[in-house]
Amino acid sequence: MLKKELDKGLQEQLDFMKKFKIENTQFRKGFDDKYNMLQAEYDELQAIFQNRPSRTEDLELIEKQKSDIQVMAAELKKAIEQLNFFKLELINREQSYNQMFNANPNVGVVNNLQTGGRVKEFNFHF
Repeated sequence: MLKKELDKGLQEQLDFMKKFKIENTQFRKGFDDKYNMLQAEYDELQAIFQNRPSRTEDLELIEKQKSDIQVMAAELKKAIEQLNFFKLELINREQSYNQMFNANPNVGVVNNLQTGGRVKEFNFHF
Protein backbone atom coordinates (compact mmCIF):
# COMPACT_ATOMS: atom_id res chain seq x y z
CA MET A 1 0.00 0.00 0.00
CA LEU A 2 2.82 2.39 0.80
CA LYS A 3 4.41 1.44 -2.48
CA LYS A 4 1.19 2.35 -4.35
CA GLU A 5 0.99 5.74 -2.62
CA LEU A 6 4.65 6.37 -3.36
CA ASP A 7 4.17 5.41 -7.02
CA LYS A 8 1.02 7.54 -7.19
CA GLY A 9 2.85 10.54 -5.67
CA LEU A 10 5.78 10.03 -8.03
CA GLN A 11 3.41 9.82 -11.02
CA GLU A 12 1.64 13.01 -9.92
CA GLN A 13 5.01 14.72 -9.61
CA LEU A 14 6.05 13.56 -13.11
CA ASP A 15 2.70 14.69 -14.56
CA PHE A 16 3.10 18.07 -12.85
CA MET A 17 6.65 18.45 -14.27
CA LYS A 18 5.50 17.51 -17.81
CA LYS A 19 2.61 19.98 -17.56
CA PHE A 20 4.99 22.66 -16.22
CA LYS A 21 7.48 22.06 -19.07
CA ILE A 22 4.69 22.31 -21.66
CA GLU A 23 3.38 25.55 -20.13
CA ASN A 24 6.90 26.95 -19.85
CA THR A 25 7.58 26.11 -23.52
CA GLN A 26 4.31 27.80 -24.54
CA PHE A 27 5.11 30.91 -22.50
CA ARG A 28 8.64 31.03 -23.89
CA LYS A 29 7.33 30.68 -27.46
CA GLY A 30 4.78 33.43 -26.81
CA PHE A 31 7.44 35.73 -25.37
CA ASP A 32 9.85 34.96 -28.22
CA ASP A 33 7.12 35.73 -30.78
CA LYS A 34 6.28 38.99 -29.03
CA TYR A 35 9.99 39.91 -28.78
CA ASN A 36 10.54 39.22 -32.49
CA MET A 37 7.46 41.28 -33.37
CA LEU A 38 8.63 44.21 -31.21
CA GLN A 39 12.17 43.96 -32.60
CA ALA A 40 10.84 44.10 -36.17
CA GLU A 41 8.67 47.11 -35.29
CA TYR A 42 11.66 48.82 -33.64
CA ASP A 43 13.85 48.17 -36.70
CA GLU A 44 11.15 49.58 -38.96
CA LEU A 45 10.77 52.72 -36.83
CA GLN A 46 14.55 53.10 -36.66
CA ALA A 47 14.77 52.93 -40.47
CA ILE A 48 12.00 55.52 -40.81
CA PHE A 49 13.79 57.79 -38.33
CA GLN A 50 17.16 57.45 -40.07
CA ASN A 51 15.68 58.14 -43.52
CA ARG A 52 13.38 61.00 -42.51
CA PRO A 53 13.60 64.14 -44.64
CA SER A 54 15.32 67.22 -43.30
CA ARG A 55 13.19 70.01 -41.94
CA THR A 56 13.11 73.19 -44.01
CA GLU A 57 14.07 75.27 -40.94
CA ASP A 58 17.19 73.14 -40.48
CA LEU A 59 18.15 73.44 -44.15
CA GLU A 60 17.68 77.23 -44.05
CA LEU A 61 19.79 77.48 -40.89
CA ILE A 62 22.56 75.39 -42.46
CA GLU A 63 22.60 77.58 -45.57
CA LYS A 64 22.71 80.75 -43.43
CA GLN A 65 25.59 79.38 -41.39
CA LYS A 66 27.47 78.40 -44.56
CA SER A 67 27.11 81.93 -45.94
CA ASP A 68 28.18 83.40 -42.57
CA ILE A 69 31.30 81.22 -42.62
CA GLN A 70 32.13 82.38 -46.14
CA VAL A 71 31.75 86.03 -45.09
CA MET A 72 33.93 85.49 -42.00
CA ALA A 73 36.56 83.67 -44.06
CA ALA A 74 36.68 86.57 -46.53
CA GLU A 75 36.99 89.08 -43.67
CA LEU A 76 39.74 87.01 -42.07
CA LYS A 77 41.62 86.83 -45.37
CA LYS A 78 41.28 90.61 -45.77
CA ALA A 79 42.52 91.18 -42.20
CA ILE A 80 45.55 88.94 -42.79
CA GLU A 81 46.36 90.80 -46.00
CA GLN A 82 46.10 94.15 -44.17
CA LEU A 83 48.29 92.87 -41.35
CA ASN A 84 50.95 91.76 -43.82
CA PHE A 85 50.70 95.12 -45.62
CA PHE A 86 51.14 97.08 -42.39
CA LYS A 87 54.09 94.90 -41.34
CA LEU A 88 55.80 95.56 -44.65
CA GLU A 89 54.93 99.27 -44.42
CA LEU A 90 56.46 99.43 -40.93
CA ILE A 91 59.64 97.77 -42.14
CA ASN A 92 59.76 100.13 -45.14
CA ARG A 93 59.29 103.22 -42.97
CA GLU A 94 61.97 102.08 -40.53
CA GLN A 95 64.42 101.50 -43.37
CA SER A 96 63.57 104.88 -44.91
CA TYR A 97 64.03 106.61 -41.55
CA ASN A 98 67.36 104.91 -40.99
CA GLN A 99 68.56 105.84 -44.48
CA MET A 100 67.39 109.44 -44.14
CA PHE A 101 68.97 110.09 -40.76
CA ASN A 102 71.92 107.77 -41.31
CA ALA A 103 71.03 105.92 -38.15
CA ASN A 104 72.23 102.53 -37.13
CA PRO A 105 70.03 101.77 -34.13
CA ASN A 106 71.53 99.77 -31.31
CA VAL A 107 69.01 100.44 -28.58
CA GLY A 108 69.57 99.71 -24.89
CA VAL A 109 73.12 98.38 -25.05
CA VAL A 110 75.32 98.84 -22.01
CA ASN A 111 78.93 97.84 -22.44
CA ASN A 112 80.09 96.58 -19.03
CA LEU A 113 83.40 95.25 -20.29
CA GLN A 114 84.89 98.74 -20.70
CA THR A 115 84.33 99.66 -17.06
CA GLY A 116 85.57 96.42 -15.52
CA GLY A 117 82.11 95.25 -14.54
CA ARG A 118 81.16 98.48 -12.78
CA VAL A 119 78.84 100.88 -14.45
CA LYS A 120 80.52 104.29 -14.65
CA GLU A 121 78.64 105.65 -17.61
CA PHE A 122 75.98 104.54 -19.97
CA ASN A 123 76.94 104.06 -23.58
CA PHE A 124 73.74 104.24 -25.53
CA HIS A 125 74.12 104.23 -29.27
CA PHE A 126 71.39 105.90 -31.25
